[in-house]
Amino acid sequence: MLDWYEPTQRDWTEDFPHENGNYNCKCLMCGEMFIGHKRRFTCRVCAEPEGDPEGDNV
Repeated sequence: MLDWYEPTQRDWTEDFPHENGNYNCKCLMCGEMFIGHKRRFTCRVCAEPEGDPEGDNV
C-alpha cells in the first residue's frame, strides 16, 4: 500500500498486505470506489450488516 494513502471506511484494510489486495474496485451496490482484493464486489460499508434486527427484542 502507498505510504501517503489514507484508507477510507469503504476500503478492506485487511486485504492490503496480500498480493491481490490493493486494487481499485467499484462497489456494485452503491457505485463508490474502494481499495481491496481484486475479486471483491462490495465495499466494506455495503458488506457490513446495518445491525441485528432481532438483537433488541428481548
